[in-house]
Amino acid sequence: MPGQRKRKRRHQESAQQHAARFAPEAGSWTFLFSTGDAHELKAYVNELVRTEPDLRSDDLRIDAPCSRDGSPRHYSLSRFVPHPGPEPHLAPEPDHRPAEG
Repeated sequence: MPGQRKRKRRHQESAQQHAARFAPEAGSWTFLFSTGDAHELKAYVNELVRTEPDLRSDDLRIDAPCSRDGSPRHYSLSRFVPHPGPEPHLAPEPDHRPAEG
């Protein structure tokens, strides 16, 4: 059963990385789009992916609350926006003037 342990460990590591990447201190979810039509949602996501090729699928979240009471299903699309990182600290330019003397 060593293979099973390896898979379980990989799954746990992946879950931890996912949790850290989407932790509240790492960024926030920003609302993008809402609709009751699944085809409209799919078209919106396809257009978003087409115009932003670097977009990762796990940066998008679709919420579809349960509609047990018979009300029509509604979809909300959000995107994870990471907080900006710290500004890189640039060292001052060296002074290349000849020494006086």
